[in-house]
Amino acid sequence: MLGRPRRSKGVCWRSLGRRCLFFVRLTQFLALTAYEHFCSFNDNLEGLTIDLPSADITIQEPGSLYRFAETGSLNWFLESLVAAVNMDSPTLAQLRKLVGIGNYQFGHGVGHTLFSRKIRIECSRKTGRIRYVFADGRLIATLRPKDGYLALTTYGASIILAKVENPPNVVMVEADVSEAIQSGGDVFAKHVVKADPELRPADEAIVTDEKGSLLGVGRAILSGAEMVDFKRGVAVKLRRGVQKDT
Repeated sequence: MLGRPRRSKGVCWRSLGRRCLFFVRLTQFLALTAYEHFCSFNDNLEGLTIDLPSADITIQEPGSLYRFAETGSLNWFLESLVAAVNMDSPTLAQLRKLVGIGNYQFGHGVGHTLFSRKIRIECSRKTGRIRYVFADGRLIATLRPKDGYLALTTYGASIILAKVENPPNVVMVEADVSEAIQSGGDVFAKHVVKADPELRPADEAIVTDEKGSLLGVGRAILSGAEMVDFKRGVAVKLRRGVQKDT
């Protein structure tokens, strides 16, 4: 005689949720512990700046990762950290490509100034294309995936200002707004003193004060001529101010 069929038990969502939360906490703990051990055996890592399009992080002490973990971007941070430490030397074809893009985007000779055999690159795991370019252990430019152009960091812009005679894409602003722009504020047309006449909308813009000191980098909204002529509106959408890098 067959017995009475057992009643299937429903899923206890509360218990399942607790288990998932436990594994998430455990993963975070292991990642943080691994990071601290990594820092203890890599003295050169301290002070490393990861300057990426989506975020900018400066590693000052192991405890800083705990504060960053609270934002919920721990996995992205660890991936970026590994990418910044494990940089590859570019092939001759990759170097020629970067130099060509730099010369086309900023003018003849600028690509050779930015990119030498000493640079390091990080490529996308999915496409194999270059994503980030480093020099002296610091990010100098990112290749934008949409159009393949370069997005400069403040360090990359400082190289152009220091080594290129009559640097291109420069937007000079009044001294009164220097502090606000250094902190990441946008550049308004009424504050522009001088701008590269060949600057076009969507171009990379290097913002300086009247003495030529770098304030930040961003994307031009207006052309160079319009920045000088207009008295209203945003001239440069700032991506990064130098004050955030200190």
